[in-house]
Amino acid sequence: MEIAKTSTKSLIHLKASMPIRGLIRRWLTDQEADNILSRFQKASVPNRQMLWSGMLREQAQQWADAHGFQTLTTALGPLLYPGGLEYPNGQNPLRYIYGASIIFAWFISLGDIVIVLAHPPPIPFHPSG
Repeated sequence: MEIAKTSTKSLIHLKASMPIRGLIRRWLTDQEADNILSRFQKASVPNRQMLWSGMLREQAQQWADAHGFQTLTTALGPLLYPGGLEYPNGQNPLRYIYGASIIFAWFISLGDIVIVLAHPPPIPFHPSG
């Protein structure tokens, strides 16, 4: 896989660590990454982001909406919808989402709180037996 062209003036280049930048560049150009980061910075509600695992995206989004949290979908907003003014035309949607997911995880890790929504384990463990 070819790594995208880089620029030392990129927002991502200036803020993210080298390993994170390397991952992002597998999926996005610096311009795409900067657009996504800029969107997150504008749309972000501090400490109200959520990651999810082991369920349908719709279930996670419903829970997030009901509790005032932002998911990747919420944070991307118009960057996610084809035909919108901010949508990156001509891009492979999966490539774009993979790159955006990396930036989202990195971006929210800079805050104080991140919620991870998952189902409980099948057999609950209780330390006292």
